[in-house]
Amino acid sequence: MFKSFDDNQYDCESSPHLQVEGLSWGCRERQVLHDVGFTVNHGEFVGLLGPNGVGKSTLLRCLYRYLIPQQGRIALAGTEIGTISRRAFARQVAVVTQHGPSGFSMTVRQFLTTGLLAHSSWWQRLDRRDESARVEAVLQRVKLASLAEHHFDSLSGGERQRVLIARALLQQPRLLLLDEPTNHLDVRYQIETLKLVRSLGITVVASIHDLNLASAYCDRILLLSEGALVASGLPQQVLTADRIRSVYGVDARVDMHPNGRYPRITYDYQKPAYALA
Repeated sequence: MFKSFDDNQYDCESSPHLQVEGLSWGCRERQVLHDVGFTVNHGEFVGLLGPNGVGKSTLLRCLYRYLIPQQGRIALAGTEIGTISRRAFARQVAVVTQHGPSGFSMTVRQFLTTGLLAHSSWWQRLDRRDESARVEAVLQRVKLASLAEHHFDSLSGGERQRVLIARALLQQPRLLLLDEPTNHLDVRYQIETLKLVRSLGITVVASIHDLNLASAYCDRILLLSEGALVASGLPQQVLTADRIRSVYGVDARVDMHPNGRYPRITYDYQKPAYALA
């Protein structure tokens, strides 16, 4: 049985941080997720992989309560998320969605300050010095202190992504959910973004398109195909040539990266793509 929510229970990390059981979700047009189940341990960086349209974003939306599953349960540190108050949930879970905000006239510093709202109530406000110190600390952490007075809309895609992650960090979450954090970024910013996420020391679940990046930075991989979880495990367990062909419809050679720590995927660009079952 899931228990009542208590921030102090996080002191004991013997139980999974995130637990999903029998999760299904669909709309009038189609069933998107089918009986998905997995666990995420405290401090793990878990990559959510699969082709376009298999339900990765839908699954993340269920995890951060934007969507309500038709069936199944989601527990945060043993507590069903539907029983957690909105404010308590926001103090524990931060989200960076695939489509970032635009049209902001705020500076980076002003925009980051909005990330402190989860830890304050309408009748109280953080001390200005404490607020400023926390913003400065997170700016240093994501290496954006020099851009603090720049307007958010003037930043590059990679810089914006770092600001969005910084804003999420100001919530001081224990779980960070990321929907395509490297989408539309060049190679340098893809690497820097995942390196930053990896360094945070908190639990992370992120949907990622690039199999090599997921292999290099994720502790474990969840692989979705047609709305079902078809594989879960270490990168070397999940990212096999047979499974990549089955799920993505392409031929690939899988060997160990030259540093020997994680798989490297090399696609055969000459062979045609296969029809998926």
